[in-house]
Amino acid sequence: MVERRKLRSNFPQEAISLLLSAAAARSGALAAVLSDEEGMLLGGAGEHHDLEHLAALGVEHARGGTDAPDEVQEGLLEALVGAEDLYASPIQLGDDVVYLTSLGARVRRHCDIAAGLSRIFGAFCTDLGDDHPFHVVAAT
Repeated sequence: MVERRKLRSNFPQEAISLLLSAAAARSGALAAVLSDEEGMLLGGAGEHHDLEHLAALGVEHARGGTDAPDEVQEGLLEALVGAEDLYASPIQLGDDVVYLTSLGARVRRHCDIAAGLSRIFGAFCTDLGDDHPFHVVAAT
């Protein structure tokens, strides 16, 4: 088997960021983030973008918005993404869900991203325990 990955990391957040950086570059996205169900940033790529807020916004966007009035939602969206398009979708990993959000273009090949995330979480989560921030995703 030929190894295609050129950059690797022994740290889960950095490994996720490397995966998303490559995916964003292939898709033409300006930024890409992965968040948990609470909107917490698990990893991301995109210089000059507020990745933490993009992660939280992506979860709300994927779920259909917030209870805030439309003008408030539109103001927050404009402040974070400007005139760029926002794409957000859930990715099922085992029994758990994470959210992939991208700015400017939709990140393609979600199944490849899910496979990469399963490898990353599988490698780092075997003995970390339930209180570790990466325990929510199980390798399948």
